[in-house]
Amino acid sequence: MKAVVLHGVNDLRVEDVPEPELVPGSVKIRVEFGGICGSDLHYWRHGGAGTSIVREPIVLGHEIAGRIVDIAGDVSDVEPGEKDYQYVAL
Repeated sequence: MKAVVLHGVNDLRVEDVPEPELVPGSVKIRVEFGGICGSDLHYWRHGGAGTSIVREPIVLGHEIAGRIVDIAGDVSDVEPGEKDYQYVAL
């Protein structure tokens, strides 16, 4: 899958990264919309946000929404195909 990876100040790259495994209590979401958070901008332009300093490549973007495409076996309150508009960390 594709991800925006920050390698350093002003060094953003779209890269192929491994798709996360489906673990107990989790769902997979196909991202349909994404926002740019103020902290993402600080990481990109300044190499950090507050006391968090970028020391190694990180995947930016945590304000996303999309459709559920798969669920772990112990998840029973949502189903594939449903929209999810909560923040998701990948």
